[in-house]
Amino acid sequence: MTLQLKQVVQQEDLRLVQDALTQLEQGERTVTLPSVLTPFLSDLLRHIQQGEALTVVTTEQELTTNEAATLLGVSRPFLIHNLLDAGLLPFHRVGSHRRISAGDLLAYREEQQRRYALLDELAQEAQDLDLY
Repeated sequence: MTLQLKQVVQQEDLRLVQDALTQLEQGERTVTLPSVLTPFLSDLLRHIQQGEALTVVTTEQELTTNEAATLLGVSRPFLIHNLLDAGLLPFHRVGSHRRISAGDLLAYREEQQRRYALLDELAQEAQDLDLY
């Protein structure tokens, strides 16, 4: 599962984040965070409580093919041959190594999840209509 925090865009939220960061850097034990962070932090803490391994990735980060394959839940050969070489996922090379933007990878995964949800919906409708 991936937790995603969309960009904090309201000025007040940005100010609260900056204030909280300053408070933490000064060693304060109590900080005020914007409410927009509540669902994300709740999910994050729930995963930590359950002992799950977590990886934080920014959308600007470049991933290796191993990292990208792990995030998609596919093998590295499948990623390279079926997604990168097929042109379904953009990448660039650093020397002979492929690098994938985390933002592009997450957008691809969201699109795939949306498509699978639509297919599930269509299958359910076909079953409801006794077409399947």
